[in-house]
Amino acid sequence: MGKGRKKFIISLALIALLNMALVSAIYFLLSAEYKKKAKVDELKTSILINEKRIENTKRLEDQLAEAKEEKEKIESVFLDKDNLIKFIQELESLAKIANVDMEMKSVEMGFGSVGAKPFFSFTAAGDFSDIYRFLVLIENDPYQIKISRLQLQNLVEGKKWEAGFSVRLLSFK
Repeated sequence: MGKGRKKFIISLALIALLNMALVSAIYFLLSAEYKKKAKVDELKTSILINEKRIENTKRLEDQLAEAKEEKEKIESVFLDKDNLIKFIQELESLAKIANVDMEMKSVEMGFGSVGAKPFFSFTAAGDFSDIYRFLVLIENDPYQIKISRLQLQNLVEGKKWEAGFSVRLLSFK
């Protein structure tokens, strides 16, 4: 029985050794799998963060584009000395729409004083209703103005009228 017992103990030791080797192999494989899963989770988190950054960047670019459009709209109302002709052309266009004859008499720039705004003197001739329509069109023009003087004069009894305008362009930068 000594030999049988020795074989039994050796077999038991070998089985225990094999079990330990198997448990170690399983632990090693699971450990490696856990590390890979942790790395995958880390990469997923990194991808989500980068996607959020891209989304935020796109949103900011859209907001910047909208702000730029709004800024351009606002700036289009303000004229500087290089594009005052645009205002005069606008007045002439409004005169044509209102069916009046407009004549620009003078333009005073007022460069000597700080913050001075251009001053325009012009006349418009036509029927009373057309001159009134011209006045309404000028008031509704996108440029901010101040009508300093408006003088109406009947040239031909009830038919032909002339209006003298003195206008300061307030939306001047």
